[in-house]
Amino acid sequence: MADSVWADASWPSPDWLHAGTSRRNGGVSRGRFADLNLAMHVNDKEDHVHENRRRLAQRLSLPAPPQWLEQVHGTDIIDLDSPATDRIADGAVTTAAGVICAILTADCVPVLLCNTEEKKIVAVHAGWRGISRGIIAVAAGLFAPDTHRTMAWIGPHISARHYEIDAPVRDACLQSSADYDQAFIPSRSGHWYADLGRMVDIALRHAGCRRIYHNNDCTFANDTDYYSHRRDGVTGRMATLIWMDP
Repeated sequence: MADSVWADASWPSPDWLHAGTSRRNGGVSRGRFADLNLAMHVNDKEDHVHENRRRLAQRLSLPAPPQWLEQVHGTDIIDLDSPATDRIADGAVTTAAGVICAILTADCVPVLLCNTEEKKIVAVHAGWRGISRGIIAVAAGLFAPDTHRTMAWIGPHISARHYEIDAPVRDACLQSSADYDQAFIPSRSGHWYADLGRMVDIALRHAGCRRIYHNNDCTFANDTDYYSHRRDGVTGRMATLIWMDP
């Protein structure tokens, strides 16, 4: 299923698993946040965000409210199977049917993982900080030692041609893995174009994951369907969700 509101993750997942990413259309937010902003932390009107979340839940027939996080570009992944009040994290994992892992993005990479044998699912928010700090390895490690049975989906994010970074950012990434050098294309002096999706792919393969699927939509280039922080500054957020049938 793909339309102006929602795009399913394009991977060969089992019938009991549902996953994908919202688009920016079909909501009630206005101005910089038009239309389907799903984030509370960007100074959009709270009643608009609540209505947008209600509309998405209705559109997808969600079995429960998504488990929203307070993302900080770190490496913590919350276990939703355990009672917790602290939602400061950049990922969530569950083995429980009907529990919805959710992350918000507007250029960073949404990454979903699942294992059909274990019925375990993970959602991760990965910007350059999270990638360089190792959040992808943490996520893949949740499926160890059978990482080769894990599937991963890399969702819409900013493309390299629109994501120029400087030497300190590149150096921080290369300190994590020299192989990330494959993801940088020289631009003007002291700057490079960074391919975040490529970096996630490299990290997943290092962790033993081989079944990797990509959505190559660029959030910066497509202002009709996606929010982009680098393009617009103050703006809304899309939601990437994954859940198993109750």
